[in-house]
Amino acid sequence: SDHKKRAITSAEVFRQLGYNPEEVIPVNQADIDAIPEAAPITEADKYPLGAVLQNTVTGAVVYLDDEQVIHPVWSKSILDNRFKGYAIHPESPDLIASYEDGSPETYADGTLLKIPERDTIYVIDKGKKRPVLSDTVLDKLGGYANVLTTNKAGLKLHETGKPLRLIKQKSTKEKAKNK
Repeated sequence: SDHKKRAITSAEVFRQLGYNPEEVIPVNQADIDAIPEAAPITEADKYPLGAVLQNTVTGAVVYLDDEQVIHPVWSKSILDNRFKGYAIHPESPDLIASYEDGSPETYADGTLLKIPERDTIYVIDKGKKRPVLSDTVLDKLGGYANVLTTNKAGLKLHETGKPLRLIKQKSTKEKAKNK
């Protein structure tokens, strides 16, 4: 988890996580000792590896990360973008409130976005939305067919970065001439 090791405290917890003892790969102690340690996984940890949870009263969806921090998922579009194929676990508001609050989930890097009110298309890059300024660049990123439409709130989750431009590379002749 996050490049840290977490001890599994019992055979029962090991089984509940879905692991099979025959699939354990032996390693030497020096390799294990080199990995920083995080909190152990115990029977008290309901979702030790994280999970998508839905509040049984409000219907709100959150992502519980592996550090047991809750991140709101503010739209179905973000849910589909970040957690497609994940099981959604219905949980009580009390259980959800028992976790620490974190920042909202955002769109994944590489996602192409736009809002209906504007023609500008953005690509998410290192968490920032970067305007795509040409059809050539858009085509290299997968084209208009891969653009998701979101709302202003979804777009505002991302800070605006520098526009994405196509950089013309010098030909071999131009490189040789400049030497």
